Amino acid sequence: RISIPNSCCFREMKTYGDKVYIVDYSSIVESSDNGTTWNRLPGRVDELSDIAVSSNGTLIITSNNTGVYTSSDNGNTFNSVASLNNGFFGLVETT
Repeated sequence: RISIPNSCCFREMKTYGDKVYIVDYSSIVESSDNGTTWNRLPGRVDELSDIAVSSNGTLIITSNNTGVYTSSDNGNTFNSVASLNNGFFGLVETT
């Protein structure tokens, strides 16, 4: 059972190992204790739409306004890997 934090615009939830990630429009929160406590990741990307976690733990997020980003430092920073001028990204999946 997972307790979900209050969020006005809950978009997506993914799990990886003992971690749970939740995305809203402007931030990502993470829990490693089944939702008892949540930490907001410091990396910022606006208009978030989706999140995935690769097999090596890299976070992959999509933004409705700007494209696809990855983070290999637990969400402290995000690097752009695909740009989008006008459009929509969503539904990221990894294998």
